[in-house]
Amino acid sequence: MDMKQMVKDVQDQAFRLRNAESTGMLVRDERERMKNVLFNYKDEILEALAMADEADEKIKVLELQLDDSDKELAELEKELKELKAAPNGKNVAGKRDKTPAVDEAVNPDVK
Repeated sequence: MDMKQMVKDVQDQAFRLRNAESTGMLVRDERERMKNVLFNYKDEILEALAMADEADEKIKVLELQLDDSDKELAELEKELKELKAAPNGKNVAGKRDKTPAVDEAVNPDVK
């Protein structure tokens, strides 16, 4: 059965039940029809609820990944801003000065 048809049938019956409850007429019959509609679609309803629960878990994971990505992007944008703001020839945050003693010890050919 099509999911849209199931939703439409349940919504239609819920509307009829609310109408009956507001007028006070045929409430018992409409409740019985509602039970029948829900019973007839019980497997589809359970499947839809399981899919919704699974989707909710995936959404939580994706939200955490998005938050992490946003933080990383903010850090990279800050670093880029610092690099752009630094005048040529000046040190930039996160970069080390060239120190002859260290450079010569690591690579003796460099002077």
